[in-house]
Amino acid sequence: MNREDLKEGVYAGLIAGLFFLVIQMLLMALYLKTSPWVPPRMISAMILGKGILSHQNFNLGIVLLAGIIHFAFSIIYSLILVFLIRFQSLATGTLIGVVFGLVLYFVHFYGFAMLFPWFVEGRNVVNAFAHMIFGGVSAFVFKELQISYHSKAES
Repeated sequence: MNREDLKEGVYAGLIAGLFFLVIQMLLMALYLKTSPWVPPRMISAMILGKGILSHQNFNLGIVLLAGIIHFAFSIIYSLILVFLIRFQSLATGTLIGVVFGLVLYFVHFYGFAMLFPWFVEGRNVVNAFAHMIFGGVSAFVFKELQISYHSKAES
């Protein structure tokens, strides 16, 4: 992987991570009729402990910690995805990204749940969909940036 792939992968991870958060929090509230602050609490509880899960309200510290954890993982996952799709077409790469996102859903809500049992509560269609969106957006953004970079480098 070259320096441009890494840079584009980081950008893709940040953009896809933002898409993921917006979709997840909106659908948690609209579709599941639950507090949009549940996911940040579940993430922050990985460090702060499960005691913070009992509150449903907004807490800036918890949201900031969750954001740091979330975006760190978003970048790492995006870089893994870059390795998998860097030689693929935009369409194939995006499709691989969607499948990759679904794999991440299972890793988080079945694998991580062995260490953090409260993740079991997150096994739902909203989180599966949000993870698929993450993977698809990450792949799409990376491929678009990659295509743009190569077309500029050639001219």
